[in-house]
Amino acid sequence: MPLSPETKLGAYVIVSSIGAGGMGEVYRARDTKLGREVAIKVLPASVARDPERISRFEREARLLASLNHPNIATLHGLEDANGVRFLVMELIEGQTLAERIRGGLAIEETLPIFQQIAEALEAAHERGIVHRDLKPANVKVTPDGKTKVLDFGLAKAFGPELASSTQSSSPTMTREGTETGIVLGTTAYMSPEQARGNALDKRTDIWSFGCCLYEALTGKAAFRGPTVSDTIAAILEREPDWKALPSRTPRAIRALLARCLTKDPWSRLRDIGDARIEIARAREEPSEARETAPTRSRWTVFAAIGVAAVSAAFALSSLFDTPEPSAGAVIRSILPLPEGEPLAIWNIAADALIAVASIATGEHRVIFQGGSHARYSPTGHLLYVHGGTLHAVGFELETLEVMGQPVPVLEEVMTSTAGGVGEFALADNGTLIYAPGRSRDGDRRVVWVDRHGRVEPLIDVQRRYIRPRLSPDGRRLAITAQTAISSIWLYDIERGTLTRWTPEWANGVAVWSPDGRDIAFTSARATVFNLFKNAVDGTGSAERLTTSDFTQLPTSWSPDGRMLAFQEETNDNGSDIWLLPLQGGRKPEPFLDGRAREQMARFSPDGRWVAYQSDETGQREVYVCRLPDGGGKQQVSTDGGYEPVWNPSGKELFYRSGDKMMAVPVQTDGELILGRTTVLFEGRFVYHPYGSYDVTPDGQRFVLIDDSEAEPAPTHLVLVQNFSEVLKRLVPPN
Repeated sequence: MPLSPETKLGAYVIVSSIGAGGMGEVYRARDTKLGREVAIKVLPASVARDPERISRFEREARLLASLNHPNIATLHGLEDANGVRFLVMELIEGQTLAERIRGGLAIEETLPIFQQIAEALEAAHERGIVHRDLKPANVKVTPDGKTKVLDFGLAKAFGPELASSTQSSSPTMTREGTETGIVLGTTAYMSPEQARGNALDKRTDIWSFGCCLYEALTGKAAFRGPTVSDTIAAILEREPDWKALPSRTPRAIRALLARCLTKDPWSRLRDIGDARIEIARAREEPSEARETAPTRSRWTVFAAIGVAAVSAAFALSSLFDTPEPSAGAVIRSILPLPEGEPLAIWNIAADALIAVASIATGEHRVIFQGGSHARYSPTGHLLYVHGGTLHAVGFELETLEVMGQPVPVLEEVMTSTAGGVGEFALADNGTLIYAPGRSRDGDRRVVWVDRHGRVEPLIDVQRRYIRPRLSPDGRRLAITAQTAISSIWLYDIERGTLTRWTPEWANGVAVWSPDGRDIAFTSARATVFNLFKNAVDGTGSAERLTTSDFTQLPTSWSPDGRMLAFQEETNDNGSDIWLLPLQGGRKPEPFLDGRAREQMARFSPDGRWVAYQSDETGQREVYVCRLPDGGGKQQVSTDGGYEPVWNPSGKELFYRSGDKMMAVPVQTDGELILGRTTVLFEGRFVYHPYGSYDVTPDGQRFVLIDDSEAEPAPTHLVLVQNFSEVLKRLVPPN
């Protein structure tokens, strides 16, 4: 029952009622020991009388009490007096955000509040604490403009141990049952995964943050229906009314809202710190840059990467509608990639030095260390990436000297490896385009995956692995590990031992001979990556197989041991498939050299057919053609596919399509007959354009590299017009 004024609870005296929340009644109280006023939250009986929940909260409270941040209301402790279990918290004067945003807030009021909310969430997330019940009623704004987030972590502390139902994920819903008017206060801010009763992480707070920001700007909830079921249906199935946003909403804030309210948590904004940064930047924009009635122009965007001594590149060309920038106005636009076609991020190692070279003489000198992927800006700067951050430093073209100290100018630019390839490009007119996200570094697990998608660990030692290839007997694995210099390692599956096979130079992309005695591989020991082979036992020196000015990569050894298929990366056609006889004069002959990019050729087990991938239709598809004339071609994949691998039985062909592993029955006696395509399993595993999986001799298990915990590949690009103005402000040229 409610507590009346002057009621004593131990050292605390109730002054007045403040209100009721999802976790109980809240009172203003006087701390007679310390002479201060505090907030007392009396816990509901269903919680206060549950020893298991109280015990769990006492453990959790130690962590919650450690949150010391100016935008988080402090939890002083959990106490018990006169048979009442209650929380003692910092007393925050002022209105709740729910009271402030009725009818909507002006942008100038909204952005400072939400920048502080983001700072609070960021501090908590860094300590592994998730709010789980963020909503306007759990945020207070003091009379002097200070924002405080309340009830941090209580949803987890007092919720059931595992989120097994919608109700268990929401403290308000647990307390209120079906009392519609109250329940919607929390339901409207639940993430899709929370509504489904799935396990939660910091991304659920990011969704709720987006809901609150949308409501602050529009004065109405992003998702709400007449009943709880209708509200949940809206969360799971519908988009917010984006037209309700005020016309003066900065483009960066519109883009931020879209990323926060993405229903798939894997595609959602990854870190609330990004929201803090975007809001801070939006606050710095001049008001004229916030108008969103666009005049349209057409942009063609190309993105490319170059890696160490490997001249490997991809091109992306799309048309986007973007506004013409006002003079000096910095405008950020989100450029979504086609659905189901995220940006391909290659996990290729790169050296980290920045140097200048003379085109005429080839002479070069190192400018400085600690960065890579440098680009020159006409503003007199060098831009480069280091640790996932874009840096700028003054640069004098006449003397080729760095001027001053590097300055970070843009965080969270996707990089493929530590200090390696940066996914950004800069135009001469000062426009920047980049792929947002964190580094896709990090060591990976090599795993077994059976035909039903069940995963088991294979190699205990984690590295940046690519291109696993099983020996013909299935007892050993050759795999490339990417460090400063990529190397081929051999793993003995029975003994569990991992041994480095290529001790020097940059080597990779191993292919076993049919008898398992030799390995063909690509190596940069001749400056350009050409083909070599060596005995598996390491005896003798590596034998050079080809000499070319272009990068060459082995893909398959014919079953009779007489032929090696490889792909050559050329300047005109991009990639062609060649065949190298391993006897006689060893003169390579082109096999498929059309205008498309033909790659990943694999001989069938009977040696009569070749499976490969090609982009001749505009997207990658898997094909099979006959040896030696290339006739009898059939398309295997039906809706995009790559990386074909034969079942050693010869009766099945596998390929990848997005996150799916596909299987197609095959008959190769006489003419080629293809069966019905099926999906074996689906999961997040590393993709690499030079190969990323193999299959056991019995065709029952696959070797893959787990990618489930890595930063997802970007689903959009960010275009920043007049980025040169940012450079001039942050790094004034000398």
